[in-house]
Amino acid sequence: MGNVMDNSQHKIAIVTGGSNSRDIGTAICRKLASQGIDIFFTHWNSKRDWTESFHREIVSMGVRCEELDIDLSEINAASEIFDIVTERLGMPSILVNNAAHSISDGYMELNAKILDDHYTVNMRSCFLLCVEFARRFETYDLDAGRIINMTSGQDIGPMPGELAYVATVQYQHFQDHCHKNWHHSG
Repeated sequence: MGNVMDNSQHKIAIVTGGSNSRDIGTAICRKLASQGIDIFFTHWNSKRDWTESFHREIVSMGVRCEELDIDLSEINAASEIFDIVTERLGMPSILVNNAAHSISDGYMELNAKILDDHYTVNMRSCFLLCVEFARRFETYDLDAGRIINMTSGQDIGPMPGELAYVATVQYQHFQDHCHKNWHHSG
């Protein structure tokens, strides 16, 4: 990952899904922090000693760091995240939607509850975070901003036993339409 933005402005990134040492979100936080970008990461049900240790690691890289244990399936999660990051660090110029809900399922187990549980984190929270970022971004005097939506390689090959996950992470078209709308509005 090259420099995410030029160095003409102080940068703050929100990264969802940094819940343990093996998460992609954790690696993203480390990379962004190594570029001098302040980090606000979200996690869910993480071990407190791990989040405290990871927080110290990021701060030791010379950037500010805050974290939030939050259930992204909660209806007001997006606005809560932005309220807290803005209060603690300032307005973010980077949003990385990385968090995902995934449990093993297959056609024999798949039902409405499993789909809804996946939908609320993998789609709804991502959509609401993108929209909240765009709404608030317009009110701040920032030179540039980025939204990065992470997905797995589900279009590369089959993911047996992951029907609900695959069905709910195909939101690239939403991102394309949002991008066109935001460019059109100013």
